[in-house]
Amino acid sequence: MIRNTFRPYDYYKVAYNAAYGQEIMPPNDAKPEGTVKLSIFTTSKGTQENILYANCSYMAFTFDAEIDDKYVIQYGKERLKVMYCQNVGRYKQVFLTRVN
Repeated sequence: MIRNTFRPYDYYKVAYNAAYGQEIMPPNDAKPEGTVKLSIFTTSKGTQENILYANCSYMAFTFDAEIDDKYVIQYGKERLKVMYCQNVGRYKQVFLTRVN
């Protein structure tokens, strides 16, 4: 059932400011670095394991083993930042939050 909902989405990578270690989001006119197949769902509950990830309003599954917290997914007109990944069997469970 989940396998039928996988769609390809463009992704960008977050850069980091070397002096301060702050994230630098890709600009709106940036070229995507590639595509990743995700099955994205909205969720009413955030992850309870860490307060830093409590604002995650989307959850996704993927087979992509390379995805990590540096990915920004283009989801329609929105961009979603990967906040947390965990392996669940053959899938990788990904928690996402909206970014500006």
